[in-house]
Parts: sequence; structure tokens; C-alpha cells
Amino acid sequence: MQKKTACNRDCPDACGIIATLEGDRIVQLQGDPDHPITRGFLCERTARFLDRQYSPDRITTPLRRRGNEFVSISWEEALGEIAETMLRVRAESGPAAIMYYSCGGSMGILKGVCDYFFERFGPVTGKSGDVCTGAGDVAQMTDFGA
Repeated sequence: MQKKTACNRDCPDACGIIATLEGDRIVQLQGDPDHPITRGFLCERTARFLDRQYSPDRITTPLRRRGNEFVSISWEEALGEIAETMLRVRAESGPAAIMYYSCGGSMGILKGVCDYFFERFGPVTGKSGDVCTGAGDVAQMTDFGA
């Protein structure tokens, strides 16, 4: 079975992808020739995505360092520890002590979720611009207007 989807990598193209599935596992990715911008092209990162996704070396659980080793912990434990640390640092050192470093991301829902989180979390230190987002911003303003 094939399904159409879009790339979620760090560029503004949102390349069209045709994913071939066997059961619930994606076994092939190819560019969507109907995509109006990329017309079937896939960058090397996306073309090799399945090699990384299914690699036996891929880390799939949160890890905590204990001495010289890393041990698996639950997502609940990891997220709880992160939340506690962020709240403690903000309480002890003020909002400037936490930096939200964002980039172009998918220019869609994943970036929106991070923005939403930090808007609700309260003031933090941010940054302006990065290596590649400026070019994407200008292209989108040119394509779609300011």
C-alpha cells in the first residue's frame, strides 16, 4: 500500500513523499512527482531516512547517565525530570536562564507545538535567526506575500 505524506525535516519545502507500507512498516520512500515545488525530488537525508529509522543502533528510549554507563528510563520519568529541572532553574535563576533555541523545523505542527509550549511556559531567552531559516523565510514571503 502507498500513502502520500510530507517531509518533516528542517527546510521550508515540505517535500512530497510517497511512502510504501508493508503492514504497519514503511519499506520505501520516494519523491512525489505531483508535489508542486520538488516534483519528485528527495534530498539525501530523506532518501536515507529508513536506514536510520530502522537501524539497530538507533536510540529509542530516554537514557540517563549513571557513572560511565547509560541506562534506559521511562518517558514519564524523563519528561518529569526535565519539567522539574526547568521549573527549578526558572525559579532559582529567572527566565533568562532558560534558552529556547528553535529553527525552521517542519515550518508546521512540530515547530508549532514547541512554540506553543514555550509561550505557555513563560518568558525564556530566545534567539533571532539561524543558519538556514532566513532563506526559507524570504522565499515564503516572496511566494506567499508578507
